[in-house]
Amino acid sequence: MYIKRQVEKTVVELLKKYPAVALVGPRQSGKSTMAKNILKNYPYYSLEDLDEREFAISDPRGYLERFKNGGIIDEIQKVPELISYLQSFLDNKKNKKPIILTGSAQLTLLSNITQTLSGRVAIVELLPLSYLEIKKMAVAPKSLEQLFYTGLYPKLYKEKINPTDWYYDYTKTYLERDVRDILKVHNLGTFQKFLKMCAARAGQILNFSSLANDCGIAHSTAEAWLNILQATYIVNRVQPHYQNFSKRLIKAPKLYFYDTGLLCFLLGIVSADEIKVHSLRGAIMENWLKLKSASGNTANCAEMVDTNDSFNLKKSGQRSSFLEKNGAM
Repeated sequence: MYIKRQVEKTVVELLKKYPAVALVGPRQSGKSTMAKNILKNYPYYSLEDLDEREFAISDPRGYLERFKNGGIIDEIQKVPELISYLQSFLDNKKNKKPIILTGSAQLTLLSNITQTLSGRVAIVELLPLSYLEIKKMAVAPKSLEQLFYTGLYPKLYKEKINPTDWYYDYTKTYLERDVRDILKVHNLGTFQKFLKMCAARAGQILNFSSLANDCGIAHSTAEAWLNILQATYIVNRVQPHYQNFSKRLIKAPKLYFYDTGLLCFLLGIVSADEIKVHSLRGAIMENWLKLKSASGNTANCAEMVDTNDSFNLKKSGQRSSFLEKNGAM
């Protein structure tokens, strides 16, 4: 079953205007599936494959020549050096055949693209399913708790999979392939503890000192690891909203997860019913409201700017609510 995404039309339109489109987002959000659906009759190569990776590293120009008539380069963050060669390749390409790049990390992809490929590559974020996309499905969860527990990843709605089992495999793959192999974090046990500690703080104002102390790591390590989680679309930091802009800049952000299913898994929740009585039910609900208040999927050109999400911090410090850019909920 193919799930047509809201942002797909945007990708098709951008391919008419730009030499290439970069689809970025978390693992398993549907980037490769969408790319293959849009460019059905074009070559597809994934840099997850070791042979492909070695070819791209040893002969980047030769590797890119395979795409002179269009195609898909999957998981380009695996060979970030390739991005440096894309500028001249796209400039010298003699036709307008479409190219889609996909990547599971902002860290090595967006920073390089915005610096070297401005005006040549449009960037589209593909996050897990939006609420509207799930609502249209026959298999949509029947309760909020089931929705929170199942999460938003497409595969969980295309196949009958136990969410706890799926998120176990997802986390294992994320730690081994992204955190260790690409980002070179070798203390995976401590990093996994750090990830779970972040889950316990979902919806809270971020306190790096407390987080670092609870994990037995340095403050600087906590900051670096949280940057990794944000760059790989696991968590997001939302700045507080104040009328006084200078005051806003010095206040700590709140921490949210891109997916409530992963959040529930990291909290040790193994059923939807458990959420009803869980001490962090309010935090899970707030995290969901954050996801629902966001656009779900965003698209911008290479000169993309911060989406500028914020939360309204009331003087009592006890409650918060989300503000859209127009000031409405």
